[in-house]
Amino acid sequence: MLTVQDLFSLMRFLRHEPWSELLWWRKAISEPYDRKDPRAIGALRAVLHPLMLRRTKDMRDIDGRKIGDLAPANVSRVLHAC
Repeated sequence: MLTVQDLFSLMRFLRHEPWSELLWWRKAISEPYDRKDPRAIGALRAVLHPLMLRRTKDMRDIDGRKIGDLAPANVSRVLHAC
């Protein structure tokens, strides 16, 4: 499972400022998230949105062709025995 600290490590690797600075990250993201401040998720989404790229099977390129021949989605659930 990915944690908020893992996301900071990615920001650091990408050198995505100011989010790659630990003090900034803690004040704006990590501490509000740990306090369960509902605005923390919105802030995190705002930080990640410009860095993430999402493609769907229906998307087309500039000439109207499908962007890729993607395999069908395969969703499975893993059950853990306790």
